[in-house]
Amino acid sequence: MDSANPAYDDGTLPEILMEKLVEIPLKKSNMNYNKKMNLCIGLLLVLLTACQGAKKEVETQTPRISVSEYAMLHEVVKIKLDNVAPDMEVTVDFGDGTVETGRNNGLLTHAYAKEGDYTIKAQTATGTLAAGIHVCNLPALSVAMQQFKDPSYKKVWVMAHRAHTQDKTIPENSLSAIEAAVAAGAEILECDVRQTKDGVLVVCHDETIDATTTGQGRIADMTYDEILQYNLKDRAGKPTDEKMPTLEEYLTAVRGRAYVDIDKCTGQGIFGKVADVVCRTGMMEAVFFYSGVEEGTREVLGVVEDANIYPWVGGHKLLEGLPRTFFVQTSYATEGRSPSLGDSVELGMVPSVCLLWVLDQAIPEYALDDRQLDELFDIFPTVRMIQTDVPAELIAALEKKGLR
Repeated sequence: MDSANPAYDDGTLPEILMEKLVEIPLKKSNMNYNKKMNLCIGLLLVLLTACQGAKKEVETQTPRISVSEYAMLHEVVKIKLDNVAPDMEVTVDFGDGTVETGRNNGLLTHAYAKEGDYTIKAQTATGTLAAGIHVCNLPALSVAMQQFKDPSYKKVWVMAHRAHTQDKTIPENSLSAIEAAVAAGAEILECDVRQTKDGVLVVCHDETIDATTTGQGRIADMTYDEILQYNLKDRAGKPTDEKMPTLEEYLTAVRGRAYVDIDKCTGQGIFGKVADVVCRTGMMEAVFFYSGVEEGTREVLGVVEDANIYPWVGGHKLLEGLPRTFFVQTSYATEGRSPSLGDSVELGMVPSVCLLWVLDQAIPEYALDDRQLDELFDIFPTVRMIQTDVPAELIAALEKKGLR
């Protein structure tokens, strides 16, 4: 019997259904014929639903390997053998020459040292299970960030603010912006996330679509389909052929080529959904969650306790003593107005500094002021990452300083 047809293969009905039907006399003198037929149909639907539930229950009991489809280099990949008896002896071939045999304890871990597509196979007493995984050519952040603890590592990373470059014809926070920022050499792309009326996470800085699209309205008051009726505008205000991407589309487009800093992921009541998308796209070890102050840091830790959190100065206090290495953010400001890093460096944080027009209009948006960059290094000599709107120009300047 299948869920679409309550009869057995030979055309007969299940015994329990036959018994129920026999119990219902169809003589018009006892009850209206149509009512009786409706009752019969109702019983059929109830039993059909029960059959479907039973089928789903059987399906969920099928042994399988549960693992992310994507991972970063050296990421500790979690592999679960679902519906395999506890303590059953299993032999797992991770596809990279590593084979392990032991008792199933519910969770296996493995880290891949080379980019590639791998097939994980688990041999159990009941058969062979298999699942595929693609390992990207980008080191896991938990590993990459450790480089900043090495005094000989002098490289200063570059973050492209809203994936900006010097090109005004490219919309901010767009898929084409990803291509330009990656081509410019930025290690990290910063983006912003909002939630639509129908629960879709989209990449947009503002609460409204007024400035960045050909339409108008609050994102929270519009469905994603409504937003798709409008095109993104470039940074000069001219319409383009592009649409506002979802967070999942954005992460999928950048995956394996750069890290991502997700801003505005806290304080909106959406962080759990953001974390789900990051996990689903295999980007947990390639994403920074900007947490701002202490409240945001607490929100992130409450959902993903081993997240790559990226706080503003002051929001770092809760990270003291945790095993990962964390950036802490502050900003450069002209006229001696740059805020202090406080005790963040003493507590083991790695300094990052914003050099952005949006925070100080004396900073050029489409160019790099070498004098300001020099002053930034005078104020923050231990800086190891700078956020900018002109990544290519900043990288060229850093190369001259021997910091690339």
